[in-house]
Amino acid sequence: MTGVRAGGLFNIPLGAPFCSELAKGLRARFESPDDPFWLTDCLIFVPNRRTARTVERAFAAGEPQGGLLPRIHPLGDWDPEDLENAERDSESASDLMAPALPLPVSNLERQLTLMQMVEAMQRRTADASTSPALALAAAQQLAKLLDAAALEGVSWDKLGDLVPHDLAEHWQQTLQFLTIVTSAWPQWLE
Repeated sequence: MTGVRAGGLFNIPLGAPFCSELAKGLRARFESPDDPFWLTDCLIFVPNRRTARTVERAFAAGEPQGGLLPRIHPLGDWDPEDLENAERDSESASDLMAPALPLPVSNLERQLTLMQMVEAMQRRTADASTSPALALAAAQQLAKLLDAAALEGVSWDKLGDLVPHDLAEHWQQTLQFLTIVTSAWPQWLE
């Protein structure tokens, strides 16, 4: 694995054998001679049971004399046997499942909702350049901004403090526009 990033994210180069590189990379970065059980602290999510078996084999191949494996959970292909095994492993099945989250919003619904918010903002500010095409384009850019902020873990709390209030009127207009993503969108999600 190459490309260590903040938060413990790594990447494996395209074309490299994923499972064996994952096993080698975890060992290289986290193996501890002081803790023979270090690997059991790892939790690896994979797309399906077939990949889980392949990852298990890759870890086993790196331990010729045998050893403990990380916890490997397939995200797809759940069946009742998986849940029974999980309950036996001192974790309840609900710990392995995602917490109760609201249903995801489709990309189309998100864009249309953001478009309505943009149009409402334009009406409040008496923006003469209002058109559905411009509102849709702005909504698409706001959706990209929301995605980028979520990926980077950015908080909107300090957005208003980036530029002194007396410096730029257009910055205040931008801040007002961004209330769509800083307050209107989160309120709509609730």
